[in-house]
Amino acid sequence: MIGMIVTCVAIVIFHNYFSLGWAEIPIVTAIILLYALLPDIDHKMSSITWVFLISGCLLFWLGYFHTKLPVISQYLPNDTTYFGGAIMTLAIFSALLLPHRGPTHTLWFVILSPLLILLVPNLNAPVIPLMIIAALACYTHLIADGYLFKLSLAPKEGRW
Repeated sequence: MIGMIVTCVAIVIFHNYFSLGWAEIPIVTAIILLYALLPDIDHKMSSITWVFLISGCLLFWLGYFHTKLPVISQYLPNDTTYFGGAIMTLAIFSALLLPHRGPTHTLWFVILSPLLILLVPNLNAPVIPLMIIAALACYTHLIADGYLFKLSLAPKEGRW
C-alpha cells in the first residue's frame, strides 16, 4: 500500500517528465498496482500470485474462444492465448521454484521486471515512462521489506 502511494506521489511530482496523458491513467494504475506487489510472486499464497493465475486463466480462455465467438474477437488481439499462458506459467513457476524474498527481492529484479511490459500486446502508450513507473513501484516494495540495496542472487548463510 505504501509503495503504491509513494509511486503515485512521484508521478504527480515528476509528471512533466513522464509525458503521460489522461488516456494512460488506467494502464499506469494497473502497472502501479501490479508492480508494487510483483516481488511477492515467489510466495504461493500472495495476492499477486493469485491475480496472475486468475487473469492468466481468463486471458487464456478468452483467447481460445476468440476465434469461436465473433463478439469477443473484435476486442482481443490474436496472441491473447499465449499472453495468458505466459502469465500463468510465470506465476506457477515463481511460486513453486523461487524461495520467498529471494531473487525477486533484489535490485536485479527491479531493473529487469519492467521488461515484462514489452510483452503486453497492443500497448498504445509510451513504454519507457511505463517501465520507469514499474521499476519505481517494484522498488518501493523492496524498501518496505527492508531490502534497499540487495544485489546478491545467492543465499547468504543458508538464508535469502
